Amino acid sequence: HDHDHDHGDHEHHSAGHGGALEPAPGNINAVLLGLKSRPMVFALQRELNTTRNEPMTAILPGVALTELWQLLAVAENLLYLISFLVLLATLAGMMTMLLASMGERRRELAILRTVGASGLTLVLLIELEVALITLLSLVLGTLLLMAGLAIAQPWLASEFGLFIAINPMSAQTAYLMLGILGLALVMGLVPALAAYRRALAAGLN
Repeated sequence: HDHDHDHGDHEHHSAGHGGALEPAPGNINAVLLGLKSRPMVFALQRELNTTRNEPMTAILPGVALTELWQLLAVAENLLYLISFLVLLATLAGMMTMLLASMGERRRELAILRTVGASGLTLVLLIELEVALITLLSLVLGTLLLMAGLAIAQPWLASEFGLFIAINPMSAQTAYLMLGILGLALVMGLVPALAAYRRALAAGLN
């Protein structure tokens, strides 16, 4: 409503709405503008940012989002580094566990050598055990992640406006899983070669 009109015009305008005034809007926090001439975007941005009549700030959504993702990329890379260190620690623990079990499985290895198993067969058996442990861990981790996302998805959407897909599988995730499996097989060569040497020494004795 125009506040410069007199009281009679105001009442006449109110009567046209059934005698009830529409509520005035509250504070305006943001306005989205679209220009027909794209080259004028930066000129308008500078004009709005330098005006002294109103404390306004003009931003370009695409540029602002790009800067936001650049800031988040630093945290994302840090999380990748932490995840890689945790992965190395986990694989080192698995390797240590298998090395410790080689002493207790000496009789098992000797029996396998007795029935004709070659050293390469022992290496392949240890590598198969490593692959099964890694694959089982990846499957269980994926299921736990999906269950956690299914539980937290409504809360994240209502509190932070984040909509995260429950299915985390993608091409990048598949490549990471293959990389983890390959790294586990490489580290599994240590207990596998230890089993091969012990079996070879037992055969010589």
